[in-house]
Amino acid sequence: MFSRPSGAFLQSMIRLLRAPSWRRAAFGVTLALLAAALHFAWPPVRMEPLPSAGLGPFIAIAALLGRRAGGLAALFVATALVMLFDDPDPEPFRLVVYVAKWLAVVLVADVAHNLWLRAAENERVRAEEARLAQQRLELALESGAIGTFEVDLSTHHMRLNEKHREIFGWSNDQLVTTGLIDTLVVPEDLPGLQEARARTLSGKERFHAKIRIRRANDGALRHVETRGEAVFENGVPVRVFGATRDVTDEREAAASLEERARLSEQNRSKADELVQAQKGLALALEAGAIGVGELDLRSGVVKVNDKLRKIYGLGAGPVMLDSLDGLVVAEDRTAYYATIAQALDPRGAGQCEQRFRIRRRDDDAVRWVYTRSQVFFEDGAAVRVVGLMRDITDERAAAAMLEEKARLAQLDRVRAEELARERRRLELALEAGAIGTFEVDLIRGDIHLSEKHREISGWTSEEPLPVDIMDGDMVVEEDRAVLQEARLAALRGDGRYAAQFRIRRANDGALRWVDTRGQVYFEGDAPARVFGVTRDITDERAAAAVLQERARLAEQLSALAEALPGAIYSYVGGAVGRSQRGFVAYVSSNIERLLGFAPAVFARDIDSFLARVHPDDLPRVRAAAKISARDLALWNVVFRYDHPERGEIWIEGDSQPTRREDGATVWHGYYQDVTERETAARALADSEARVRALKDERLAALEKLAARLAHEVNQPLAAAATLLAVARRRLTPNLPDDDSRAAGAEALKKAAHQLLRAGQIITRVREFTQHGEADKVFRSVHETIHETLAQLEGDLSFSGFAFELRLEAARDRVLIDRLQIAAVLTNLLRNAAQAALPGGRRAIVVATRNQWDRIEISIIDYGAGVSEDARRHLFDLFWTTKGSGMGVGLAMSKAIVEAHYGTIWLQDDAEKTVFTFSLPLMIAGDDPRETR
Repeated sequence: MFSRPSGAFLQSMIRLLRAPSWRRAAFGVTLALLAAALHFAWPPVRMEPLPSAGLGPFIAIAALLGRRAGGLAALFVATALVMLFDDPDPEPFRLVVYVAKWLAVVLVADVAHNLWLRAAENERVRAEEARLAQQRLELALESGAIGTFEVDLSTHHMRLNEKHREIFGWSNDQLVTTGLIDTLVVPEDLPGLQEARARTLSGKERFHAKIRIRRANDGALRHVETRGEAVFENGVPVRVFGATRDVTDEREAAASLEERARLSEQNRSKADELVQAQKGLALALEAGAIGVGELDLRSGVVKVNDKLRKIYGLGAGPVMLDSLDGLVVAEDRTAYYATIAQALDPRGAGQCEQRFRIRRRDDDAVRWVYTRSQVFFEDGAAVRVVGLMRDITDERAAAAMLEEKARLAQLDRVRAEELARERRRLELALEAGAIGTFEVDLIRGDIHLSEKHREISGWTSEEPLPVDIMDGDMVVEEDRAVLQEARLAALRGDGRYAAQFRIRRANDGALRWVDTRGQVYFEGDAPARVFGVTRDITDERAAAAVLQERARLAEQLSALAEALPGAIYSYVGGAVGRSQRGFVAYVSSNIERLLGFAPAVFARDIDSFLARVHPDDLPRVRAAAKISARDLALWNVVFRYDHPERGEIWIEGDSQPTRREDGATVWHGYYQDVTERETAARALADSEARVRALKDERLAALEKLAARLAHEVNQPLAAAATLLAVARRRLTPNLPDDDSRAAGAEALKKAAHQLLRAGQIITRVREFTQHGEADKVFRSVHETIHETLAQLEGDLSFSGFAFELRLEAARDRVLIDRLQIAAVLTNLLRNAAQAALPGGRRAIVVATRNQWDRIEISIIDYGAGVSEDARRHLFDLFWTTKGSGMGVGLAMSKAIVEAHYGTIWLQDDAEKTVFTFSLPLMIAGDDPRETR
């Protein structure tokens, strides 16, 4: 090894030796001149004699540096100096000897220089080849996922490459010793590892071990194979170096192949093919078949080995990169160039691995190849590519063949297992289904029956049976044609037949139904064998008949349930005291019309039904259910329900519970819509309450009426009494003149009128107070109007009036007291007749129309109308605009209408007077006839 200064001098000399010849010659001449100048100018360094010692070394150096040209130039300069300064008149012989001697030195120096340069060039070539070999080794290690290691035995420290650390799960900065490796080895493999180490350190053999480890970073179980060699100094091992490879995937693949081979052994022919394929694959792998290539990107020169030429189908001539790229199949070129471009990117690792197809040049065959290459960079630019290539066409074909064979073997195994399971299922089915089997050899006339078949037919196990046993008296005569027809159809078709017929069992003569199915096998065109099964289906047919009858009854029951206005249901509740959830076991389909839920939804989610029960009624419903479950008492509840389409309706539930053996309670019940009944009942109750309130109001009003009645009646009575007194005086015998008699008669007439007026007052009051408790029923308003007009036909008050009917209401059924509503109509009609103008239009219009959930009845006249003052007191009791009226008619009408939940009002119109009152229809928003 050189020190730093001498090394720098040597490097300078090497650069000088590699410089152009003219530069080296100039340097040698300059060096000789400098030596001569020092010789003559500085005596201390002068060397005597000059010809033999002065310039000789410099001439040799000049010869070495400049080779022939430099040496000869230096020799010429040295000779000239000798002749000029040292010996102006030299002897010829001496001069010749001098020149010859140093000419020989120049030639020797030239030869030495050539040898030295050749040795240096050889050394450079060897160094370059070693570097390339190292690079190829690194590629091979990387391609094979091989980690390298070196162990210093004095410190037990290990130097590992990155792949070795990856295999064992160590980070790059972690210090590794041999003891650390031992902690990762599976305990069962540690003795073998230690034994291999001992044999290696003893010099007996190279280090080789296959062990299992638990990877440090994730604890994964991995199989590794490691090989190494020890280095000895003076017989003592000082260092061990080697390589390690993760063989887990290989072992798993080998195990998989072994398992597939074991499975394939069941089929000898397939196994032989698989073994041959495996041998072919093994030979291909053993041959290696790896091509090596190197590309100098600066010069474009491609170097390839013979194997690579064979893979591409190239001849012996030079290889160009474009010619290789042109052999890539067109469909693979896009991915091919994209992968190469990525590898040539200096920002990446420069590695390239791909599989593609080529079209071989010599025979135009399409081959699959696998390449792995490494790009080398200098100053950020790619300068060289070294790569490996392998023809993997046969491997891919072999792998595909192995995969297909393994798939077929797996399929065979699955089919065999399925067949075994199917046979077992058949055996179980025969046992569970009480099925007997039979086999008939039609050529030899033998019949073989299973024990179950003999039991079905009533034959003993020892009794021999003829082939035509089923054609005898055993089959019921009416069914023999069915069996014969099935057999003939089998002979004409594919040999299969099936028939159901009756037999008389041989041992007890019992009539049984049997189902026979068979397969006829032919030899040539003649039937030879029959295989089949027979099953006793007597109980099945009886059960089918029962089920059919039950289905018929169930269908009738369903039809009956559909015809009912309500819905039938069965609800199963949990046992008393347990938290089991109940469920709906059955519900008729008309539940959807009743509750707005489909039967399936109602049965699955009864909580949705309960959520629509009115919150005020739900506690009562639940409490009644608890009492019914506890006491097995009748469950009868009427509750309000929010129908999804109809709004609030009334539902009545009625069911009788029973207790099952498991403690559960079952309710079989009936839901029905009682909205009409409940609405009528509640409307009637409200009407009665209002009538009672109205009666109380009337009684209170009678107190006021009594006072005013006394005043009203006293006036005509007092006037009558006075007029009677006048008449008495006028008609006394003392005044018999005509004037007195006329005055007396007039007084009697007026007295009679006043008495009649008092009677009318009493009659009106009686009419107002005679209405008692309301008797409401559902009636048609139009019928009530026709009946009222018919009763008024003989009334002189309506003489000369024409009634015009405009009954436009489509719905007119209401809950009313007919007599009270007739009284309202009569009062409004009398008022209309009394309001008629002399000479005016003498017509009264009775009209009806629907307004939402109500019916409006209007009485229209064309009389004098109603003044503003009268409008303010129109419905006040005892207020009237008529001279003979008492003011109770409209007040009475208002009270009756309001008792029926209606209203009465006067409409404004310039040409006519319209009194209108409204009454609620039976069901809001619906045609009551449809509801009923």
